[in-house]
Amino acid sequence: MLPKKIFYNVKKSNTTQQLTIKPSRQSVAYDLKFESYSVADIYIKEQVIDTCFNIDIKDAAKVNLILEGIFGNNKFFINVGKLGNLAFTSFIASKKSVKLFSQINLQGDGARAYQQVLVLGSGNSQNNLNLVLNHKAQNTFGRLIVRRVQAEGSASSLYGMLNIESTAHGTNSYLSDKVILLGNKSKADSIPSLEIKTNDVQASHSVTIAKLSPEELFYLRSRGLTEDAARALLLKAFIGPVLVDVPNGLKDSTIIKLSQLNTKC
Repeated sequence: MLPKKIFYNVKKSNTTQQLTIKPSRQSVAYDLKFESYSVADIYIKEQVIDTCFNIDIKDAAKVNLILEGIFGNNKFFINVGKLGNLAFTSFIASKKSVKLFSQINLQGDGARAYQQVLVLGSGNSQNNLNLVLNHKAQNTFGRLIVRRVQAEGSASSLYGMLNIESTAHGTNSYLSDKVILLGNKSKADSIPSLEIKTNDVQASHSVTIAKLSPEELFYLRSRGLTEDAARALLLKAFIGPVLVDVPNGLKDSTIIKLSQLNTKC
């Protein structure tokens, strides 16, 4: 049975348009098109299960896409046109296993993409992230920022690819993956990759997988904090980079989920 298809078309407006999508539990394919110079905040909420999104961001359009609460196997194919701007934030916080695949194509000169992913792993969840950022035009800018907190017996893996085509002179691209392991049973793997086919680019990646720093915990406790409070403060600071430009309500609920992980380790 073919998945149901749903289409959205966002046109140019003088104000930021807000759209909330609540996918059904059946397999669905979404086609989202953002016309040139449109500005939109898109919230994909609740349980997103086995869903495919095809997103086309036309020239000079600006899109802020927030994905909250996903299960199963989800795929995103996103094209960004000339001077287009994409901010894409994903939150994964479930005891169920999740697969997230995203491919962002910066197709027009000066296109920009900032993707940030937060994973709060618990139980025996096995989360898999496959993130691809393709630079296909000149003077494009891309960031993949991933923060993962693994508690209990959870595990996660990241494959991150920065691909710079021969036509992408002047590209600036960076991948950052940082993981905190809570307890002795949690696990994480990271495979960052660079493929550069031209000169005159800036491209790099960094990966850190570690437990909370004993030195930092000792310093905070020496200033009067309890161990739980010190751990909570360090974890909150750790996930801070992926909470930029996120609505306050979502920030608050994320911090609550993070505190619940802290009590389980």
